[in-house]
Amino acid sequence: MRTTGKSGASAAHAPLVWANRPSIEHYVWVSAGIFGGFLLGLILLCCLLFGSLWLGFYLSGRLGDHHTGFILVSGVYCLCGLFLIIARKKLAHALTH
Repeated sequence: MRTTGKSGASAAHAPLVWANRPSIEHYVWVSAGIFGGFLLGLILLCCLLFGSLWLGFYLSGRLGDHHTGFILVSGVYCLCGLFLIIARKKLAHALTH
């Protein structure tokens, strides 16, 4: 009887080791999910960027000043970031106590 490797397992039992491995379809689905998530995130980031630029230009035009619209948009982002930081700390505190 032929053995494979140092373990002394017979050649007839070698396919059993490979039977527990995920199939290639599993890797395809996982990589497609990762790529799809990355692509969706990139599209959403572009929408956020161009939407912010549009809002900044729109508010600047309505207010008659080139800088005020963009200051307002950045202020809204700062307030959202501050809210998220505060909410994260309160949520982490609520979950740990």
